[in-house]
Amino acid sequence: ISFSPSEIAEDKRERLLDYDFLVFHPNGEQENFSKSKGRVVLVNFWATWCPPCVAELPSLEALYNEYAGKIDFYFITNEDPKVVNRFLEKKNFNIPFYIGTTKMPEILNSNALPTTYLIDKEGYVVIKESGAANWNSSDVKEIIEGVL
Repeated sequence: ISFSPSEIAEDKRERLLDYDFLVFHPNGEQENFSKSKGRVVLVNFWATWCPPCVAELPSLEALYNEYAGKIDFYFITNEDPKVVNRFLEKKNFNIPFYIGTTKMPEILNSNALPTTYLIDKEGYVVIKESGAANWNSSDVKEIIEGVL
């Protein structure tokens, strides 16, 4: 994957206002997304059976390894947690993942996998990328540093 996702022009950005929805840990425990309100957030919808999802995972994991603790990451799939755990172990990935969600806000709905959103502290979607991309690029890091 050679291209980086593009930043959305400020006057074209949509704003996430409703942070009150749930994501689920692989063990079934729920977590309210509202804990990320006021923080920079990366949300990635993916699946183990999706070749473009798998292709971009190394760059997403590298970004996660560099920015965990500085931004909140949500890798969301609707697959069986056992399948996902086996896949991540086999590929030697260490990303945290969530299973499904309650009804997502319209702004985070997409019919394509993978789809990834970078949301700034005020809730504006700075990047929305459908399809595989290089998330560990200097361009993406510059965007992230700009919103931290």
